Amino acid sequence: MLIASMLDLGLSVEDLKTYLRRLDVRGFELSIVKSKRAGMSGTHLDVILDHEGSEVRSIKNFVTILEASDIPDDVKDDCVRIFNLIGKAESNVHGVPEGNVHLHELGTIDTLIDVVGVIAGLRLLKIDKLYCSSLPMGSGTVKTQHGLLPVPVPATAEIFKLANIPVHPVASSSPATGEMVTPTGAAILGSIAEFSQPVFTIDDTGCGLGTKNPETYPNVLTLVTGVVESSEIDPKLTLIETNIDDSTGETLGYVFDQVLSLGARDVWMTPVQMKKNRPGVQISVLVDSELMDLVIQFLLKETSTFGVRTRGIQRVEAERTIRNVQCEYGTGRVKFKIIDEREISAHPEYEDCKRLAYENQVTLRQVYESLLKKASLKETTGSLHID
Repeated sequence: MLIASMLDLGLSVEDLKTYLRRLDVRGFELSIVKSKRAGMSGTHLDVILDHEGSEVRSIKNFVTILEASDIPDDVKDDCVRIFNLIGKAESNVHGVPEGNVHLHELGTIDTLIDVVGVIAGLRLLKIDKLYCSSLPMGSGTVKTQHGLLPVPVPATAEIFKLANIPVHPVASSSPATGEMVTPTGAAILGSIAEFSQPVFTIDDTGCGLGTKNPETYPNVLTLVTGVVESSEIDPKLTLIETNIDDSTGETLGYVFDQVLSLGARDVWMTPVQMKKNRPGVQISVLVDSELMDLVIQFLLKETSTFGVRTRGIQRVEAERTIRNVQCEYGTGRVKFKIIDEREISAHPEYEDCKRLAYENQVTLRQVYESLLKKASLKETTGSLHID
């Protein structure tokens, strides 16, 4: 379905076939048709195998084919990483060394075509980065050479774990979906995709159709191409909050300073009206997720709260640059906001303004306005770019 979505997006069939011929393998044929699933139009790809293509190969066989081919080294590296992930998952599931893994359904040549086809397609379409939503776990069972297995099958579930792939269950009220993500698909996405939601403008959309056409959901994979905005979404932030109505101002001030010293991105306190009509304060702390436990333990120890609330936060950040600006009172840093590669505003740094005001015995406002005026004239001394 991944390759089909790229073909639907405009990937040249001939370019793809030319790329695959560089593998120097036989025994397969690509069948590409336009069709619909649940009323959605798209492209369906079927890799048809003959007797030679149906022969079962090992991970080592696939890697040997890749290394002997003349496809670019970066494509080889991505493909080998995908096969190594499949091998590791199968080894863990069956409790055998990776070199002794028997691939069963995954050992036929269509697995190699799927892996190389996706990596090659991304290169041919000049897609620099692949983002992905969480993957559906599916439900029910699926018939395999091992017999009837639960969905997701053990190899797929193991790949979800090894690659830290976020997943979501289907609604319990829905009929059994069967297999929605194959081990190969999970390994491809787990090896090359970033599971986050960027802000971007859409250029085009392609729909890859699965073989089944269930009535309960559209068996479609949608690939959307576009340009990521200059601002960035950071999905690895956590907001910690707690309400307190029995702490002193001194305690709250101490907590504020100490939480910042622990590495919090931001801290703020909001007056709230609590139960029994008592006035209180809500402490809000924005932290990188890896600092969450440290900050929570500090709040539990240093305040009277019995618990905190947490939730993942996405923060959109504009690009910015900090430059040193020379004004009549000395040199101070000025932060410039950049949108669409243009500087649209300037903000003198408070600490530098305070220092220059003290050194020159002038008001903070005088220093601020002097730096801002010089910044607008772009009279700078050096540049520091903040990623």
